[in-house]
Amino acid sequence: MLRSAIVLAALSMLASGAGANELCPEPTVIVSLAAPSTPQIVEDVASTAGVTIRNTFDSVFVGFTACADDEGINRLWADPRVRLIETDTRLTGVGFVSGVKSLDILDEREIANGSGFSYARTGSGVHVYVLDSGIADHADFDDVEVYRVSEQAILSNHAFSARYDGSNAATLKFDESPKGHGTAVASVIAGSRVGVARGAILHAVQVGGWSYFGVAESYLASDIIRGIEWVIEHAERPAVINMSVGGEPNALLDAATQAAIDAGITVVVAAGNENVDASTLSPARVQAALTVGAINQNTLARWVEVETGSGSNFGAVVDVFAPGDSISAASSADRTATRLVSGTSFAAPHVTGAVAMLLEESPSASPARIAQSLLNEACYPTCGEPPIGFSMLVLPITPSGCSRRAPHFLRRIPRTGVLFASGTRAGRPTFRC
Repeated sequence: MLRSAIVLAALSMLASGAGANELCPEPTVIVSLAAPSTPQIVEDVASTAGVTIRNTFDSVFVGFTACADDEGINRLWADPRVRLIETDTRLTGVGFVSGVKSLDILDEREIANGSGFSYARTGSGVHVYVLDSGIADHADFDDVEVYRVSEQAILSNHAFSARYDGSNAATLKFDESPKGHGTAVASVIAGSRVGVARGAILHAVQVGGWSYFGVAESYLASDIIRGIEWVIEHAERPAVINMSVGGEPNALLDAATQAAIDAGITVVVAAGNENVDASTLSPARVQAALTVGAINQNTLARWVEVETGSGSNFGAVVDVFAPGDSISAASSADRTATRLVSGTSFAAPHVTGAVAMLLEESPSASPARIAQSLLNEACYPTCGEPPIGFSMLVLPITPSGCSRRAPHFLRRIPRTGVLFASGTRAGRPTFRC
């Protein structure tokens, strides 16, 4: 378990600075202590085990990350004050570079009838925390409030964030990752071309984009946890978190995700691009999170890359599917650059935008209520000759209504008219077109 790898579903992670490589010759471990614990106990546990503390946690759980060899890990496990140890797993971006048809799909029940996305709501006044590689200075965000949280603020748990005004570029962190993943994700949430909730307020909680242990553009689970902890402590409400992340099970990453939900913040996560059951991955398996799969926007079938075998994860924990194939997103290459991207990382922000719209209407709604409202509005595509693969749900975010409505957990079996239930938020009835 301690050497397991974790892969982001086209996401990034909070890099806590280049100094991490200098501190630790190997990947670190994340240590959670049994309650009650204090900062003094944290220091004593590390000192007793002879390990070097890298970062500490005091919100989502009490613990720390540490540089530790096998002997140090064994000493930590021998301490009764230690509750759990997880590898500080490395994460790598798995997004795919492939019109704005995706918005029509959110608003229309039949593909052929796509006639333009209508903005009944814009997410005005809702704070969207994008835990990713940052957001570039791009024309798509000229009319959007974008606040950038400094790396130092996250590490020190300080509330500082700033809006770019053209004069403070030197003091802010922009999207520095080679692929500009965070910029693309943010443009789907609120960008002027393809954004779902163009009145939302974006917060770039930069959690990645550097190299670790010789692996370019890789990320650490502990840094995402640090980002979640920062949002819990400092989020303005109403708030939603977007995390396009997925990978092998990590109990502490799951715990941090659940802690944000328990704090009243809706969390949207990508199902992952491994073409497997998402229940085997973190944080997609967190039941209270909104886990989002990707569909092909031409066929409404589950998105799969035939050439690579990659594709949207699936299964009972996937709450809803949204467009995630060939999305025309903003690129960090320059202020007007765009690129076609695919993956569940770009399906998730469609749902995050929908959540922002619901929070605009009901700003005090709990994550559970938001999830149920969103899933109640989800539609099954109009019945007809099913495409190859599963035909998935369509998520409407305007009041136009569904031509054919069905529970969110129903899916079509290929080449039949039968739907079967696979969700976890409700029962398992069957439905036939």
